[in-house]
Amino acid sequence: MMSRLRALVIRLASGPGLRPADGVVLASLIFSVLFLVYSALHYYGLTNPRVVPYIDQEWVEMSLALTMGVALPGSIAFLVAGLLARRRWPEGRLLAHGLVQCASVALAYASYSNGHYTDLLGATALFGLTVLGLLLFDARIVRGGMLTFIVLVAATTTAEQMGLVRYAPIFTEAPFSRGHLATSWLLGRGGVSFVILVVVAYLFVGAMERLGRATALIRRYVPAQLAERILSGEHTGTARPERRKVTLFFSDVVGFTDTADEMEPEDLSALLNEYLSEMTAIADRFGATVNQFVGDGIMIFFGAPEATNDRDHALRAVRMALAMQGRMRELGEKWFNEGIQTPFRIRVGVNTGVASVGDFGSEGRTTYSAIGNQTNLTARIQDHCEPGKVLVSHTTWALVKDEIPCEERGEIEVKGLHYPVRVYEVAEGFPEVSGNS
Repeated sequence: MMSRLRALVIRLASGPGLRPADGVVLASLIFSVLFLVYSALHYYGLTNPRVVPYIDQEWVEMSLALTMGVALPGSIAFLVAGLLARRRWPEGRLLAHGLVQCASVALAYASYSNGHYTDLLGATALFGLTVLGLLLFDARIVRGGMLTFIVLVAATTTAEQMGLVRYAPIFTEAPFSRGHLATSWLLGRGGVSFVILVVVAYLFVGAMERLGRATALIRRYVPAQLAERILSGEHTGTARPERRKVTLFFSDVVGFTDTADEMEPEDLSALLNEYLSEMTAIADRFGATVNQFVGDGIMIFFGAPEATNDRDHALRAVRMALAMQGRMRELGEKWFNEGIQTPFRIRVGVNTGVASVGDFGSEGRTTYSAIGNQTNLTARIQDHCEPGKVLVSHTTWALVKDEIPCEERGEIEVKGLHYPVRVYEVAEGFPEVSGNS
């Protein structure tokens, strides 16, 4: 059993991903230790009444009996049940709900005993229950426990104010006099509560650091707009694909193989990362959804998950493409001066049409993307674009022609379509826009 518990502790320290049954085992172990510590303090108070004269002996005897007869055996029972559940029902949440509810009642009782508003124990209990719950279980289980704790505190507070029960029943008098705190209290219940609060705060900071790192990773691996929706709870990861009119962007590097042959793999990787980073930064400025990188190619779209109107989507897409081509000219000069004989040049295709947008993939792994004939058409338009230029479809041209001058480049034959597609090239020298306009 000890090896299993040690493995669970290692898993907890390594990061999130615990199953509910694992959380029950760890939480039960922690609560068992706490109950033993407070039982020892209660026993000390009973056997040394002169050292702790401010303690109500009868209340301490009752609390000790409850701890040793109910709380501790219950915690051990949850521990055993959690170990059994790990084999048969590792994802079951009922046991976790039960443990958190029982812990909330026990902690509310302890807080009431010491006085909700004059002792650290109440704040420590609520803070500790919340942090431990968020580390081990999902938020719904934690919220249930917090609600129970708050309801019990409110109920006992009301009863105290109505004179039905007395406040802080564990005390016969305050553990201080003449501005001096009793040493036994400082080294006993008060000190333990403070130490627990410090430990919980340390765990909370660690959890927030992990959350920050996870958030940063989400922003790196998921389109910016989608990341914001995920972090705000608006995107559950189960969105069914829907038909939406979007403006799609495809780009790839011309002569990538020739450049790759001239460079060492490490230098090529650094160059490719710089190129993709620069293009992604521009896409973010224009509020685009960067869908995916395919080698040296980039797929981007406007109109999902956040949408304004078709014209705005098309204008931002073309302006973004122009900004990228302008930045590529600057990077080309920089790379040439750094010794790269054939710097990257890109070609760009932009098209507006209806695509299927949403989550695609398996139950365990999904991606947010846009698929359909219009996506394939955009890729084919990009194939016909000259390096350093921006080529757009007729549907996109119709949306941007009043603000962005384009030159017709005739019709192209596209594999998979039985009709030719008219395309336009954005006029040379058109001023680029910085984004969000």
